[in-house]
Amino acid sequence: MAKLILSLSGEDTREFELDQEQITIGRRANNDVQIDNLAVSGRHAKIITILNDSFIEDLNSTNGTYVNGVLVKKQALRNGDEITIGKHKLVYLNDRASQHGGGGGAEPRRENTVSSQPELPAQPGRIAVKTGVRAGQILDITKPLTTVGRPGIQVAGITRKADSYYIVHIESEEDAPPATVNDEVLATEPRQLSNGDRLTVAGIELEFQLN
Repeated sequence: MAKLILSLSGEDTREFELDQEQITIGRRANNDVQIDNLAVSGRHAKIITILNDSFIEDLNSTNGTYVNGVLVKKQALRNGDEITIGKHKLVYLNDRASQHGGGGGAEPRRENTVSSQPELPAQPGRIAVKTGVRAGQILDITKPLTTVGRPGIQVAGITRKADSYYIVHIESEEDAPPATVNDEVLATEPRQLSNGDRLTVAGIELEFQLN
């Protein structure tokens, strides 16, 4: 199982297993990984884990989130990556993680961006937006994790492996209708997608397509 080793000044202090789809990191006590330091924002970052891979996302923190010394917004993690938050280091350990190419760097915050390039499935996938202000747009799935929905309301993530695509629930407001696949509620476990699957996330209707 993937885990984080939290340390300050080179001394190991705590170990956290990534046994949930999403964990938050921050100064507040209600975070899964609490770092009680003024250099750390209340909700500083989160890590999303889908199957064997994890992705870190900065939550508009004051002092930023760094992976191997590079400021990032959203990034796939590799075994041994060193995350810096304030003065603390978190080492990501997961010998089952995909070996994504590219160390990643700073990039703009966009709904469907994660820095790195794993091996593509045989058939490239895409998302067709059917309703909402972006109706008619096509989102090519070119990154390890593509997020769909409305941040703060409901978000799902689509991840790709060597030969398959999966969708997983990431977050929802308490009163938001559940995300669905072919009118079935999207459960907590990742669900494999097939060509033509109909998705509804945050009230937006989408279609998964294999080119």
